Formats: sequence, C-alpha cells, structure tokens
Amino acid sequence: YCRAESQKLRGKVNTVCNQAVAEIKSAWTATNSSLHARIKETEETQKKLQQHLNKTLGELRDQEKHIEQLRAAVRAKGQPLKIAQARLAMRTKLPGDEACLDLPHIMLLEEVGQIEESIATLTATLEQAQSVHSDLLQVKQSLEHDIFIKTNSLVIDRSKCLPLRTEFPFHLWCGCKKCKTCRTSLYCRTHTCRQVKNGSSSHN
Repeated sequence: YCRAESQKLRGKVNTVCNQAVAEIKSAWTATNSSLHARIKETEETQKKLQQHLNKTLGELRDQEKHIEQLRAAVRAKGQPLKIAQARLAMRTKLPGDEACLDLPHIMLLEEVGQIEESIATLTATLEQAQSVHSDLLQVKQSLEHDIFIKTNSLVIDRSKCLPLRTEFPFHLWCGCKKCKTCRTSLYCRTHTCRQVKNGSSSHN
C-alpha cells in the first residue's frame, strides 16, 4: 500500500513538474517571439531614422550653399556701395553753387539707398538661412544620437541576447545519474535528460 501511494505521489509530482516546465517553456518561447518582434521594430525605426538623417544632411548641404551665395551677394554689393558713397562725398565738396541738389546728386542718393536696402535684405535673409542651418544641425545631432542608441540596442539584442536563447536553457531535474552529478536542486543545465524529454512529450 505504501509503495503504491509513493508511486502515485511521485507520478503527481512528475506531472506538476512537467506542467511547470511546459509553462516555463511557453513563456520562454513567447519571450523569444517578443524579442524578434522588438528587433524587427528597432531595425525599421533605425532605417527610418537613417533616411531622415540622409534627407537632413542633404538639406544641410543645400543650406550651406545658399548661405555662401548670400554671403557672396553681400560682398558683391560692398564695392558698388563704397564707390557711390565716395562719389556722393566728393559732390558735397564742390565749390559754391555747384554743390547743389541736382539730378546727378539725387541719382547718387537713390543708388546708395537702393544698395543699402539690398544689402539689408540680403543680410536679413542670410541670418534666416543661418538660423535654419543651426536648427538642421540640432536635428542632425538628435538623429545621430537616436541612431546610435538603436544600433546599440540591436547589438545587444541580436549579438548578445539571441545567441543565449537559441535552445531551451534547462530541463527538469529527474534524479538520474547525470542529474545527480549536476548538484542542482530542481533544474539541470549541463545535459539533456531523455527521461524528462519523454515524460514531457508524453504529457503534452
């Protein structure tokens, strides 16, 4: 009677333990699926970030060309302005009645005003372009930082986590000779126990 009860109890224990292993393995499989999904999502996000970065780099190059063109335009206006101002200054030194507000003087005043207005407009446009360039640089730095983080995450998930999860990491400790040499209380990580494998498969 005692032996029969012992066998019955052992059978219940084995059943409970096998169920526990099955539940753990199910959770392990679900975790693996989640990890693969996360890797795929991270790869897609990294790809989008890289595309955005490439677009931003193109915009930066275009903006830098635009800034150089504006600077060149401002410099080009400098010499004509100096000449017009010099001529205007010379006319103020004309003697007597010749120093008057005649048509040439009026045209020189208008020329100086137009050049100064043009320079002011170009300078304002240049400042706006430089502000846009500064904003693009910040976007570039932010994207590079995000890509760096995503790349590190992929290295950890793909190169460090996945290799450790290629196989179910343990089986139930069954009390066989090999399990006893493992000196573990419940789970054995050093060998595949055929007895437990068969028990789990027959239970499932």
